[in-house]
Amino acid sequence: MKKYELTRLPDFRPESVHLREPDPPASQLTVSFRSVFAVLVIFLIACVLFGIGGYFFGKLEGENALFESADAKRAEALMPTPMDAIEPSGEELRLPRHLVPIVYRLDMRVFLPYKDSVDFGRRNFTFDAVLQIEFQCVRQTNRVVLNAKQLNIEPSSVALTDASGKNMTLTFVRHESQLEMVEFWFASSMITGQRYTLSMEYDGPIAGDTLAGLYRSKYTENNSVKWLAVTQMQPTDARRMLPCFDEPDMKAQFELTIHHPTGTKAISNAIETIDAEPENEDWVTTKFEPSPKMSSYLLAVAVSEFGYKETITSRGVRMRVWARPSRIDHTDYALSVGPQLLAYYEDYFGIKYPLKKQGENQLCWHRTCPRRTDRFCASLPQYYARPLS
Repeated sequence: MKKYELTRLPDFRPESVHLREPDPPASQLTVSFRSVFAVLVIFLIACVLFGIGGYFFGKLEGENALFESADAKRAEALMPTPMDAIEPSGEELRLPRHLVPIVYRLDMRVFLPYKDSVDFGRRNFTFDAVLQIEFQCVRQTNRVVLNAKQLNIEPSSVALTDASGKNMTLTFVRHESQLEMVEFWFASSMITGQRYTLSMEYDGPIAGDTLAGLYRSKYTENNSVKWLAVTQMQPTDARRMLPCFDEPDMKAQFELTIHHPTGTKAISNAIETIDAEPENEDWVTTKFEPSPKMSSYLLAVAVSEFGYKETITSRGVRMRVWARPSRIDHTDYALSVGPQLLAYYEDYFGIKYPLKKQGENQLCWHRTCPRRTDRFCASLPQYYARPLS
């Protein structure tokens, strides 16, 4: 029940009596505000304490997990290593010395979509190859061991013939991916001192994830992306382009024939005997003289639509400087200085330059700064591709 009180006015008259509801006591409002404030303070203190506790607890838990992980690694290190996880020894990585290479005859077709209008479908950025390796047997053996990496060799195409053309029966082919080797076993042994020829067909990728073997690089010209295929064989990546004796002391000659898309040029270590001869409307063929006897890592190949400027040195060496069409006028200085440098080094070392040509190919350095280039000495077997700042 509500209570009411009478208020007397100064000029009291009975008719001026009013009824009103009393105000709540001031003390009630004060207590309510203080209570809310106290609750908020307690809540904030609880949050701070909870956060500090969680931090130290999490840190302790993380340290425990770290110690447990370290203990687990120590225990794992003490456990025996499975045989297939053991790293191969240096001796296992070396090729046997039963055979000595003499010459590689490589015929390859490069499926390079070097511009937007060229497309080979699923064959884009791959190559096909037919390979013949002539070698001499210096110790009797019934197997041929070569280095090979990421190459698809067709077993039915493998053939071994002696100097008279007699075929030897192939028993099986074994791939050792960890050793980067392929072994060809035959039913009978090769005779010491005799020459033999191993033939095969295979295919492989023009790599896009590594600057090794035969790989691709790109550049932009007139708002269009252009592609080229180049090689970097040093130290042990010739095996990515051809099965070979990929060790520096096992030197041999290289005879190359390259089928490449119409509109491109192919260069290699030796001078051309056939230069971009039309095969049909889509393909041209370039064939090269045998290279000097050299290590496999010195083998060099480039396929691109680059142009060149050329001069003949005073000593009869053909010198070319290659560049993309839009940069061809930037090669004049290199073309003027190159012959002078070549003559200087011939005089300095007292050794005549051994080849008919010399060349530089300024290439895009794939997936790096676009101002970085790659010096590609495609004609001098004592040199190899190396980056220039």
